[in-house]
Amino acid sequence: GKRYITHPQSNDKAEQLFRDALEIYQALIKDYPWDIYYRGDLAACQHNLAVALRYRGASEEALQLLKKAQNNQDYAVRHKSQNSDYQLFWAKHKALRGQIAEQLQQRDEALNLYEKSLNRLEQLQQRWPDNRRIQTYLVNIYHQRCRLLTNGLDAFGNEPLLKRAETDALKSLEILQRLKAAFPDYGEARSGVAELDFYSRSFHETYTILARIYAGWQRHDDAVSAIEKAREYLDRFADQQTPKVRYEIGDTIVDLAVIYSMADRDPVMVEKMVRDGLERMENAYAEDPRVTTRKKHVTELHHAWFNLALSLYDQGKYVESKVQWEKAIELDQESLKGFSRLLHLYMEYMVYCHDLSFRDYRRAIEIGKTVLDIAGDDPELMHWAQRDTGVAHYRLGEFAEANLIFSDIMT
Repeated sequence: GKRYITHPQSNDKAEQLFRDALEIYQALIKDYPWDIYYRGDLAACQHNLAVALRYRGASEEALQLLKKAQNNQDYAVRHKSQNSDYQLFWAKHKALRGQIAEQLQQRDEALNLYEKSLNRLEQLQQRWPDNRRIQTYLVNIYHQRCRLLTNGLDAFGNEPLLKRAETDALKSLEILQRLKAAFPDYGEARSGVAELDFYSRSFHETYTILARIYAGWQRHDDAVSAIEKAREYLDRFADQQTPKVRYEIGDTIVDLAVIYSMADRDPVMVEKMVRDGLERMENAYAEDPRVTTRKKHVTELHHAWFNLALSLYDQGKYVESKVQWEKAIELDQESLKGFSRLLHLYMEYMVYCHDLSFRDYRRAIEIGKTVLDIAGDDPELMHWAQRDTGVAHYRLGEFAEANLIFSDIMT
């Protein structure tokens, strides 16, 4: 079952195998209720079945199963506290519940569960400092929490939140460096298997997270340095790439281009990089859609197209820029929620651009409605979107509508 679960097209088979194993474990525990090892194995099986359920979107069933797994794990830990695997699975249950809560948009609950998982993992690291599995999983959950902390508009310029994420990222970097020194050959790509080894993947992930943190902090030089290091780890596999690796390289190139753009680098170079990264991602996804989820792919396309539009606008290529803005907007309305600031920027350009051919007040009002619908947790953005909607009405000669909006803003 664990072998099949790594392949999305075989997830149904994995789920059935785990259910078969679960039935056997339950029968064993019925006959031998005192056996700690059966109880620990049952918890592990319930955990793995929850992973399979999560992959097919059965989140509620997965959560119920994880609660049962946690109870069985508690029993195993109480009676065999010296067993590091039992202790590690306790933390894994919490982390998986956090991932499911994140999928369900329960951000606070996810952060709470990641916190519990990390607290236990840090205790285990102190107790078993040479245990490689504990340290690698600790890195993984630091990454999970970092991504959640830095995902969304509330991270941009939020120093306490970014500082917390940076602390997690730097801790994971320290662990990786220590592991690399102690176990230099750990997790290397197997002969003939074109996949990233553990260290390249983990260092790449850590530096990518740091780059996003520093970009949100507007520490552009640090962000550029971090994202360039992230790309170095992927480029080591330039002669041995699966579609997944090629997709990740494309994603990293787009991230690098965006950070260059924020640091006011040459927009011509930024455009070339975004197009390069976008082509790599689209080709890799066309070759093998399993490289990422459809939802994440759509988010990455939004990210690339919006930033391609920006680089074209900065070069004065207004017609091409507008095509890219509209292309991104039409892709998927649901995924636009994470890009409300970029949508508002497009709206601003259509209201105030010095090139009158780019202006489109009616379209700006339509975009403004979308921004106001999705930016409810950002009062500052709501204010500017209202203001620009009012200006657009005013310039269309719709003075009554403009007056209502400005009166609302002033009160």
